[in-house]
Amino acid sequence: MDFSEEGEAEAMLAVAPEDRGKQHTFKDIIEVVTKEHKEGNRCTKKQEYKLGAKSFERGVKLLEDAELSNDEEEVIQKTMLKKLQSNRGYCYLKCNWPKKACLALQEASSININDKKLNAKIFYRLGIAKKKLGHFGDAMENLKRAHKLLRNDPDIGSEIATVDKIVKKERDDEKAMYQHMFRAKNGQQATPNKPRSRNFDDEHNAEIMEQLEAFQMDETQSEMTLPRGMESMISIVESGCSELDMSLEKSIGKNPTFKVVKTPSK
Repeated sequence: MDFSEEGEAEAMLAVAPEDRGKQHTFKDIIEVVTKEHKEGNRCTKKQEYKLGAKSFERGVKLLEDAELSNDEEEVIQKTMLKKLQSNRGYCYLKCNWPKKACLALQEASSININDKKLNAKIFYRLGIAKKKLGHFGDAMENLKRAHKLLRNDPDIGSEIATVDKIVKKERDDEKAMYQHMFRAKNGQQATPNKPRSRNFDDEHNAEIMEQLEAFQMDETQSEMTLPRGMESMISIVESGCSELDMSLEKSIGKNPTFKVVKTPSK
């Protein structure tokens, strides 16, 4: 089939994958994919990211459906596919579509091609996408993988510092919340002066334990209702109550509340 240069990819994609291989050789498909790659890069340089993404998407689709005859063709397919998925993810990031960027970049990272610079670029972009989604742990993990490959890259180093700052702020905010969540109704609780029998590795867990011990020592209260929004930490509170010979009670209803209750003295 004789195509004009414009619309070649669309024309190929209009043919069912099982018939496409009968009408076009692998070389034909690669030539069209190469044009889409160049067009995508051209659009990206002009900051036409949606158009660039469309070009990369067409190239990806043609490569994914291509029939391979030998190992050499497989290497060519994987190499081009990795680059297209990486560029596709970049365009999605620029369009502020982090979920789509993650999918494309994860696909790119799963393709086993030994290209140090490209792999670093993919992990870097994936780290940014994860950061935009608020998945800071995953963001840092991918950024560190990028840094391991390109240790002197300033952009990677800067992004690691940014995410690290966000993570530290979150930890500080959580710590402040833990310090106040068990506050007594009539002022600050007493600070416990006895050592804990259990060594809590996590500083947040330790903070909760300290507040439980302070409540236990406060002779003016026999029970303490926990503030709402602590559902994710109930297991930690329950563990602390068990160690301190107190109980955690849950009310019945659609929106249950939790309260810590001291064991009556015998």
